[in-house]
Amino acid sequence: MIKVPSNVLAFAKDTTPYEMFVDYYRHYQSINGGKKYDFQTLNSKGQPLSFSEKEIQMNEALKKEVARISGVSFDPAISLEQWAMNPMVRWANFAIISALVDMVLPDSLIDSIGLYTDIRNGGFGDSFSFDIKSRDLFVVSKSGHAQKASEVRKQFETTITVVPEPHQLTVQVSLYKVLSNKESLAEFVSKAIKSIEAAMAADAYTVFATAMGNLTTTGSALMKVVGYTQDAMIN
Repeated sequence: MIKVPSNVLAFAKDTTPYEMFVDYYRHYQSINGGKKYDFQTLNSKGQPLSFSEKEIQMNEALKKEVARISGVSFDPAISLEQWAMNPMVRWANFAIISALVDMVLPDSLIDSIGLYTDIRNGGFGDSFSFDIKSRDLFVVSKSGHAQKASEVRKQFETTITVVPEPHQLTVQVSLYKVLSNKESLAEFVSKAIKSIEAAMAADAYTVFATAMGNLTTTGSALMKVVGYTQDAMIN
């Protein structure tokens, strides 16, 4: 069970759509993603709260947030399809969905590739520096009697600067079907997150494979696993 702060577990009318979505997404992942998260199981009245009820409430909250961001209020006098065709409504919807992805992607990444990668969040245009300490041991010199000191050994850190490469994912979905509960917002966002996870994992694998492939012959010869075969590894 993945533990999260209690103040994040919120699915009520007095919370923002973004806070609601975190709980909504964790509920969906617990049901369909094979991962166990904490999520709200009761509504504000203490009654059981199912995922299907959350989906309806989430879509209603999304419509209100789209109307607020776009400045285009939904009028029941027109159909939902016509409202969803408004360019400002479309822009606001996907701007909000991008924000929703950002709400859950860091936790999801740490859970999937965080064991072998260093994940950091940064702003647009940021670069990162890493201080790499030497892993070599000090060389021990032979000494004589009454000799106070031998050759002085010093190790230095290396600073590596990493400039992020922009990546982008563009998808198409029927806004009307999402807002009218005909398509699942959680499924749509979950696929987007899994796509980003897979791409980042592939990048991490590529960097690791390249580093191992560039080792010297001596270094490569030392990296042996007793009894290793490719078929056994695959199995």
